[in-house]
Amino acid sequence: MPSLSPFHPVKPLSRQEQITAHLREQVLSGALAPDTRLPTTQELARQWQVPIATLQAAFAPLVKEGLLTRKPGVGTVVRSAAAGLTRVGIYLPGGSLPAGSDRFSERLAAQLEARVAADGLQTMRLPDPRPGALRTTPPDDLLAAVRERRIDALIACECDAAIASWLTRLPLPVAISGSGAQPAAVWYDFTDFARQGVARLAERGCRRIGLITLARPGQQATADGRPCDLHGALAETAARLGLQADPAWRRWPAPGTFIDEVDAERWGFARAQELWAQDDRPDGLLVYTDRVARGVVMGLLALGPTAAPPRLVLHRNAEIGLFSPLPADFLDASVSDTAERLMAMVEAQHRGQPLPARDLAFRLAAG
Repeated sequence: MPSLSPFHPVKPLSRQEQITAHLREQVLSGALAPDTRLPTTQELARQWQVPIATLQAAFAPLVKEGLLTRKPGVGTVVRSAAAGLTRVGIYLPGGSLPAGSDRFSERLAAQLEARVAADGLQTMRLPDPRPGALRTTPPDDLLAAVRERRIDALIACECDAAIASWLTRLPLPVAISGSGAQPAAVWYDFTDFARQGVARLAERGCRRIGLITLARPGQQATADGRPCDLHGALAETAARLGLQADPAWRRWPAPGTFIDEVDAERWGFARAQELWAQDDRPDGLLVYTDRVARGVVMGLLALGPTAAPPRLVLHRNAEIGLFSPLPADFLDASVSDTAERLMAMVEAQHRGQPLPARDLAFRLAAG
């Protein structure tokens, strides 16, 4: 049985808070080695002259943090160095939204919480409400959670490369939901998006293909590192199928501009009206993201019955849904698929196993 260092209560913290901090420091410093069994609460109550109820309450947060475990018939034990995952942090750039929000990252966080709970583990949300330009360094509460070992893996929801640059340096398994060839990233293949979308528009009889998207042209990469360019894949697929894909029928954000999620509908509305103001316009339209798609549908409807609507292929998040009164098919991303792949990513890192495939495929759904 280990000999714990003396506990001397001081004000203004309560005895419960001080005992929690005292034991946490002993575990994190290595003074209490992994797999060490602590004295019983009765023994510690006599040794430290505090009520048993105070000790039990003081142990509770350490059990939640994964620093201590309670084993029936054994007692309270310092977590094994080889223990499995116990608490997964969920990092949310932009902060948390109310439950039921239709933001992909919020739905993903909720799905991850359910998935982790099904495995008997716990989660800790780590929202980051700072503006995007200030997210190039980790927030203090996240660093504290890592340093104090209150999480032993971290999943980041919808992050860009600037955030990933510091996420991947954290000393624990990390999985990132985000585009680009980031280490441990999980994301969707936009070459696949363009190829499936153009092929479906061709099946629907379209011969002139347009595009409204937040993705800019240029050579990018999938999460697995393969070359990826939505614009290039659209042009290549259209040419292969004998379709027209005039650059004048495409819209994307201007260089140096960033379209925030809350502005995406308004942006899509304006781009649809702008495109349909042209005399020469497409009869098939591919749209990404789902929020842009909502704006595009509203923009086309606002043109009135005299404007012939195009056939649409719209990005949609399957668990969130998207209604279109105009003729449309959908390319679905899945919150559930993304959550499963992210969990597989951190579990593989934790076990020292090869990482699973990082690219996810869109699923075509008829409208």
